Amino acid sequence: MTSSPSSNAITQRLEKMNQLWERFRGLPKARVCRWLVQEDEKQMINCFIESSYLENSSAADLFIPFYTSCSNAALYSHELIQELEEKINADREALEQEGMFISWEPSTYHFISDFHSFSQHVASAEMVVAVLLPGIITRPFIKWLTCILEDGMPENIRLLIIETHGETKLDELAEAYSELIKTASLDLDMPTAMQQLASAGDPADPGVKFRKAFLELSQAASSKDIAAVKKLEAAPLLIAREQGWIPMEIAVHSLVASAFIGAMQFNEAIKKYDISFALATKIASPLAIQSLFNKGSVHIALKNYKDAGGCFEKAAQLSQEAGDHFQLMEARRMHGFCLVKCGEWEHAFEVEKQALEAAEQLEESVRHNSTLPYLGQSLLELSYRNGDKEEYLLLEEKINSLAGANWQSKLPQQKSVAL
Repeated sequence: MTSSPSSNAITQRLEKMNQLWERFRGLPKARVCRWLVQEDEKQMINCFIESSYLENSSAADLFIPFYTSCSNAALYSHELIQELEEKINADREALEQEGMFISWEPSTYHFISDFHSFSQHVASAEMVVAVLLPGIITRPFIKWLTCILEDGMPENIRLLIIETHGETKLDELAEAYSELIKTASLDLDMPTAMQQLASAGDPADPGVKFRKAFLELSQAASSKDIAAVKKLEAAPLLIAREQGWIPMEIAVHSLVASAFIGAMQFNEAIKKYDISFALATKIASPLAIQSLFNKGSVHIALKNYKDAGGCFEKAAQLSQEAGDHFQLMEARRMHGFCLVKCGEWEHAFEVEKQALEAAEQLEESVRHNSTLPYLGQSLLELSYRNGDKEEYLLLEEKINSLAGANWQSKLPQQKSVAL
């Protein structure tokens, strides 16, 4: 029996990736596999890794993804090992249920040394592969990798580095270490894959028709072809309206708005978000809040902080009515940000304190992965401006309690605020 087109669209590409990997691992001297990918192929990297974990997978190797970016070559190994520790601790219970008991602990925080010692606890894998996804290839990353190549790697350890076409910065290093680093382009042709997925099913089915039309619109939007976007939006909108699919209609308007933003046509984007908001209010949808956030962000880009503040104030009201404390915190944080930009310091301080009250209602894990550090920074700066040392210290204690003692380390550029 022939496989379905939707199945083939993905499995064929996974098979190509497997073939590229097998070709690389067959080279006895090679230690670093470098894959050049397009932006739309990055999603397939996780699919490749996840598929290798399946019981029916033929993969003989264990792939472990690392997402830590490299800003300091001297610290990168330590940061990677910390990420590995966090992965093991997070998955320990699930691994033990499958009969895998990993007692490994790092000893040197030198990446290859500790990664190799970890590999000794995974006897079922022929090779243990660190898949490095640092986002961008920085100079410190190149320096770190050069040291790794100079030091050498054990037989059962490999690195798989994902690099984006157009941002290729490892060419010189790959040429200098041509036996150790092997480069391949994935060339997965994801637009065709998406077309195959969208076309799966009965061509007369409205859902299939909508998926195909929406995909064509998405591809035009991603290529910043505004003329094509304006032409192609009509088809999915018509289907969504005929079927009464208001959330899908909102999705079309939001996608077109993002295309307008990419083309710097901000006023056109605002019109689309206004339509999205009006539609969302008909069905009491959380999408109404998202439309206000989107519209507010466009006004910020235009430096229309008063109008942006109005959007976030309305979003806060709807979030409170919906009992959504996370969106309430974020809406009030952004409303406060806009008030600061307008010079309304006292009002901003009161609004951001309300945002902090909303943060208190969140689970600890949610707070620690939210924008709370930015709210905390702004609150302390406003409190400092007020000159009330006692209030400042009480506020600082509360923020430390909610966001964690090291919350300022999560800010891209720390600002020291003290009284």
